[in-house]
Amino acid sequence: MNKINKGVILFLTTGLLAIKVSAQVKVGDNPTVVNSSAVFEMESTSKGLLLPRMTSAQRNAIVSPATGLVIYNTTKNCVEHYNGSAWYNACDRTTTPSNGGEISSGGTAVVSAWSSNVGCRVGAGVNNSPAGVRRGAVTQTMVMGSAPTATVTLVATVSTAGTYNILTNTVNGIYFSASGTFGATGSQTITLTATGSPLAAGNFMWTTNSTPSISIHGSVLTVEAPLGSSYYAHYNGIIGSAHVGTTYNLATQTTGEVFSNNAFCQDKPVSAQGCGGVTSVTANSRTHSTVNINGQCWLLTNMIDAPSVYSAYTSSSWTGTTTGDQGYWGYYNTSMHNNNNNSAAWQSTEPGTNEGVLYQWCGAMDASISERSKGICPAGFHIPSDCEWMYLEHGMGMSIAEQIVVSEYRADTNINQGRPADKLLNIYNPLYHTNASGFTAIVSGMRGETASYIGRGESANFWSSTSQSVGNGYSRNLLTSKQGVLRQVYGKGSAFSVRCLKD
Repeated sequence: MNKINKGVILFLTTGLLAIKVSAQVKVGDNPTVVNSSAVFEMESTSKGLLLPRMTSAQRNAIVSPATGLVIYNTTKNCVEHYNGSAWYNACDRTTTPSNGGEISSGGTAVVSAWSSNVGCRVGAGVNNSPAGVRRGAVTQTMVMGSAPTATVTLVATVSTAGTYNILTNTVNGIYFSASGTFGATGSQTITLTATGSPLAAGNFMWTTNSTPSISIHGSVLTVEAPLGSSYYAHYNGIIGSAHVGTTYNLATQTTGEVFSNNAFCQDKPVSAQGCGGVTSVTANSRTHSTVNINGQCWLLTNMIDAPSVYSAYTSSSWTGTTTGDQGYWGYYNTSMHNNNNNSAAWQSTEPGTNEGVLYQWCGAMDASISERSKGICPAGFHIPSDCEWMYLEHGMGMSIAEQIVVSEYRADTNINQGRPADKLLNIYNPLYHTNASGFTAIVSGMRGETASYIGRGESANFWSSTSQSVGNGYSRNLLTSKQGVLRQVYGKGSAFSVRCLKD
């Protein structure tokens, strides 16, 4: 029998005898002398105890951890133990729940409130408390399977300066964290960075287990799209000042300006990889057909899905006395058409076929804020960005110089610029609006921020997922009386239609 086996037998024999005699076990120096208060003792002046070593994510994956379970967390380089409901961090003396979150006012810092200066207000109405607080938001739309460079900006109201270590729970393979020192009291801004890789596409919410807590909203798409600079073969058919060609659906233009020369969009992702055999998508019991326009796969009808973050709203949740973007949504009220009535509620039924719901910007985005977020779109689709709208306009014959113009009906008076609204609106008229592209824009109107319902039968209004500021976003407007398309910076408190684009 070799020495190792003999040693194992000797250890087991000694341990069993010790258990039998005194229900005590000792390993190390002086194995027969056990402290009377210990059921298990280790003694050494040259060696230490090596605990199981794992990351925060691996720790979070432990199923039903036992009270008193001890590990060494390699993410935080700290010893942690589970107290029955939370992990206790021995380094900064903060608690972290079993799902991975950690209190935000770590160390000696005390935080009385958390908010954000860029996110959506998801505390308004009946959904959350306190009302109107901007929650956290991921600054970048993430892509399934790709490690993100996304960040989250949070604002802490610090009542006691000191160190902090904030960690969200792990959701969809991602968690966000930050550590440092609040050197002063008052409003302090911190940036959380992402760790991990998204496992699935969709809208997600992370939470810091702080007192108070704050939610963080973000979106994940199925695939990344090429940048605008890669579309060097997408022509608008303009030679000099004249537009040539008449095909707009699956365009065959081979001359003119190329979209890659649009400097505003060169570094922006643009989805234009076709429908890939997808002819329709069913969401919320409605089937939306698709159309391929110059490689972009658009849904042909407006969305009617409720934003999950604001799903508790009712037809009377929004009146004109509540200002700003609260994530409200609902059907156009035909009885209040062109009537500025602050008590006007949403209509309970859809006013016309496929007109869909009108959404405030945060409602359309489902509380996420980054370009090309999924928002209320079905799986595999997203809310188009400002540049993705430009790509569509480019294919309708709009010049690059006009694509970037704000607050004007571009390509309206110049017949040689393609008159893009003619090819997008579904109202047939021998002079205008042939819907030659198949986009089938529906003149479903809008709701103003002060509860006025206007424009139904006259205008089609669509959000983009691109913010101009915290309070304003880029949109598109088409009128029955115009041949051009309005690119407008509009207050996010107004409510527009949403048309979705395939990832």
